[in-house]
Amino acid sequence: MAWGDFVGSLRLGLDELDTDSTSLEKSRAQAVLQALNSLPNSRGPAPAVVTCRQDRYAALADMGYQLRDAAWIALQPVSVEAATSYLKRRDADGRWLPVLTALTARRAPALAQALTTPWRLTLAATAYTDSGDPAELLTHTTAEAVDAHLLSRFVPAATRLHPPPFEHADAQQIHRWLHHLAAYLTTPPVGANPVGCVLGSGVPVLT
Repeated sequence: MAWGDFVGSLRLGLDELDTDSTSLEKSRAQAVLQALNSLPNSRGPAPAVVTCRQDRYAALADMGYQLRDAAWIALQPVSVEAATSYLKRRDADGRWLPVLTALTARRAPALAQALTTPWRLTLAATAYTDSGDPAELLTHTTAEAVDAHLLSRFVPAATRLHPPPFEHADAQQIHRWLHHLAAYLTTPPVGANPVGCVLGSGVPVLT
């Protein structure tokens, strides 16, 4: 990321660098934070943006591992009103109307819970951008079931919206590649080091 005439650091998913059982003192997360704090910059602290689960970052900060001179911005849950407003703007043909009506009337608690994060809200809009009936989302009784349904639609939808620039890369093939990559990162072969990455428990992956 660039600010003015110099480049800053962007570190997404600090909490995904380690497993939940990794001690903070030995974690990659604390090493990254210390490295960012030591970046040379004649104008003061080097610009950086880090994203992390709040509880994980709070635990790191309590141990003294945090970005110096940095503002802490906490994302708040997306309200039903904000979610319906966003989906309404993305609804070009009225397919979202039954869902918007149910959400507004508070008759879709599982879906409302699932759409409290910007990522899931974007996932829902993308999954039904050009086809499908969003009312399918109303049939699920848990937020986890909504997640699974949206993830199952995401790769095909994203592939249609952004066709790969090479042949023989349909949605099914791309899903296989992502599944293989997720399996490799989650359980790497003996002796393998997948670019120093380990997925912590609870990190959603395509299966």
